[in-house]
Amino acid sequence: MTAPQTRGLRAALALILVLLAGSLVACNSASDSKADLKSATNDTSLAKNAAATALQTINAKHPGVKLLYCQMVSPTNATSTPMWQFLIGSPDDNSVYSAMVGNGQARWQSYGSVKMGKAEWSKVPTTTVWKIDSDVALKKALELFPNGKKGTYFASFMTYLPDAATDRSTTPMQWMFNFDPTLGKGSAPTSTVMVDMVTGKTFFAEAPKKTDATKKK
Repeated sequence: MTAPQTRGLRAALALILVLLAGSLVACNSASDSKADLKSATNDTSLAKNAAATALQTINAKHPGVKLLYCQMVSPTNATSTPMWQFLIGSPDDNSVYSAMVGNGQARWQSYGSVKMGKAEWSKVPTTTVWKIDSDVALKKALELFPNGKKGTYFASFMTYLPDAATDRSTTPMQWMFNFDPTLGKGSAPTSTVMVDMVTGKTFFAEAPKKTDATKKK
């Protein structure tokens, strides 16, 4: 796992108040079945199929794991094939695993632990709630922000925000598309587009509030 990928996952964990512990272990692979997601043999350039592969792989050794976070491995453009990376947690022992999926296979490693009780784990949505896959979400985002076709973007989402989180600004189960901000050219409030993973509703993220310093400029 590269340094940028590790930093991205640590940032996600910090956002949802996950406390890391332990050291990284060697990558592993396995297979299993997961009824609420498509087969792991399907196109893993789609986030939902990639998630299925990651969950199936880890579930073989740690049954009952749940998806916490998803992000692209690296920024890409709208015509390229993305790769996906996930944080997956185990309600049994609060362990967290990171998984990267490519070419139909998942490589995963232990990534630490999360402080969540059984009641909180039960609130983490199952993948059956996930209706809008990455291809549809990207299409919707580009309909709202067509300038995004001219550059790169980075996509991610969270499935659950813990009750103890003090920062409630991030809404779970919403795709976040961060497009190159230089492409906005004043035609949009921000270059970040949100797509609801259940309803498909698409909207711009709230523009950053101006501080006194920025108002004076």
